[in-house]
Amino acid sequence: MIVYLASGSPQAIIWWHSYLLTVGYISSIVNVYSLDGSLIGSGDGAPTTAICHLQWNSDEQDLLWIGGYMGLALVRIELLDNRTPSPVEKVMFTIINTVPEETSSLSLTTIIHRTLHETAGCGLYMENDEILSGDLSGNIFHWTIHDIKPKQHTIIPDSIRCFISKDLVGTLSGILYNVDTQEIVEDFQSTIICSAWNKNKTICLIGLGDGTLINFHTKKIIGLHSNNAEIWSVCLSPNEELCATASEDQTTCIWKVNDEQNLIATLRGHTTAVTSVQWKHERIYTCADDRTVRIYNTQSNLYNCLYVLHTPKSLFGWFTLTYLKVDEDQKLIICTTQNGYLVIWRDDENNENDVPILCKKIHFGSLEGLIYDKETHRIVTIGSDCTVTSLRLHIH
Repeated sequence: MIVYLASGSPQAIIWWHSYLLTVGYISSIVNVYSLDGSLIGSGDGAPTTAICHLQWNSDEQDLLWIGGYMGLALVRIELLDNRTPSPVEKVMFTIINTVPEETSSLSLTTIIHRTLHETAGCGLYMENDEILSGDLSGNIFHWTIHDIKPKQHTIIPDSIRCFISKDLVGTLSGILYNVDTQEIVEDFQSTIICSAWNKNKTICLIGLGDGTLINFHTKKIIGLHSNNAEIWSVCLSPNEELCATASEDQTTCIWKVNDEQNLIATLRGHTTAVTSVQWKHERIYTCADDRTVRIYNTQSNLYNCLYVLHTPKSLFGWFTLTYLKVDEDQKLIICTTQNGYLVIWRDDENNENDVPILCKKIHFGSLEGLIYDKETHRIVTIGSDCTVTSLRLHIH
């Protein structure tokens, strides 16, 4: 057995002719080793996009796909002392390593480089077949649902937190921007965290980082959580006369939509911040950092808790629940976690063991956005791993 003490903290390795090649996770270091463990080549300047996968191009053995959680690149690998043949007919676009060592070094040439979200994804919006995704670097990508490449890229000078509509995006600084023109529409002076529209698009409620729920059109303060606790989620009741806000103060509050700070009820039970809320028919669904989903009955305005769902023990690691969607027709409760899992339960209070029907890891980071289309059963997510994922449920 030979132990290779590879530098650069590599998490990916691949055969290259009769050598072994490693690429650093984020260090940009590439090493080539002989079978006896000797280092015969080293380079500095590879992609630093959290490299996790290497694959040779099928048409050319010196062209290497380098895949990371934050980007994809196609590079040419060449030993400068010509120990292995390398193609010369390819066009050199961008040379990554232009100052190699004189002895046993590597040069890498970037031929294709695709980097989309640069930092943690945050903010997701879907309308028909169009998707908008954002990140903390201010990047906005416009996708169509069936394409893997975005059709448009926009940058705003702020960290994106949530989309209000396909035309409006809210930021961590509290500024609301026009997506197309990048012009400032409104400055709320507090982080824009969440929003909800009525069906006719005449009322838009915006939840802020200072605990304020504001009507975007009238500027009336509909609700205000105590101690200025952040509002993390907002939704309207089925008749659109009431709304519910989920907050870091461990409560879900019910407000009268057309009044100012008219608090109807306060739902308690979660032991940590309530991260998401949905209102379907006569039920309110909430999830929280305490890893539970609570279902409340709204009949007769009693707002009593019907039952509680717990995440399965098979879900390893530290995590919280981040977002929640409900398909009332299929009786599905869909949740995402801070460690990349998608968890789905049947909405069945007789499910004594509260066992989910699906628990699957779909991201390598925290889930920072969730959209569900109940007509097509499509789920779209965005994560801190800088990726957007589109899934379709096959419901039996």
